Amino acid sequence: MSPLKPAALIGIAFLLSGCGYTRYSMYNSDEVRPPSSPPKIIRGHVANYWISTQSNQRWAELDQEIIAAWKATKLFKDVVPTYNAQPPAQGTFIKTDCNWELGSDTTGFAGTMMWMFTLGAMPSQVRFETVTCTSQIFQNGALLVQSTSEHVYRVAGGSWLWALTNSEKNVFKEGNASAAAHIVSKDLVALKKAYP
Repeated sequence: MSPLKPAALIGIAFLLSGCGYTRYSMYNSDEVRPPSSPPKIIRGHVANYWISTQSNQRWAELDQEIIAAWKATKLFKDVVPTYNAQPPAQGTFIKTDCNWELGSDTTGFAGTMMWMFTLGAMPSQVRFETVTCTSQIFQNGALLVQSTSEHVYRVAGGSWLWALTNSEKNVFKEGNASAAAHIVSKDLVALKKAYP
């Protein structure tokens, strides 16, 4: 066998391993169950939910999931999007701001060696990315409660195999639904503490 064939295969494997980072799962930093009975706030009104004007598609999808999660609580007659970040003088207003923080590499030398021995099939780096969301609920212009939640994405870097076998689209879709349910549950717990 010509020595060029193995060299070409190794070269292709390392080229493919430069596929960048793949987010392969997401989890909430803590699990919170919504309260068994609704908080004693003014119910039945239409709530306005602030939609961030950020162009990032992931934030837009998260906002839509949060609106759906609020509608599912049946606490409000309806939850409608608004692009005005200022809470109105009357009615309920909900605002969620999220920040994405990149974590550090957690694999080190052992990960690099595994990556080399598997020709880029195994990731050269594994890290975590944390999304911290702060949610505020206003009624008649006054802040009722505020809560913070964290959602952590597991990320693999430099693996052509993980890039081919994991769908980031599905990870974000399922992650947004899970994060939205978590955010609303934390908001409901905070409301219940303040208005039992």
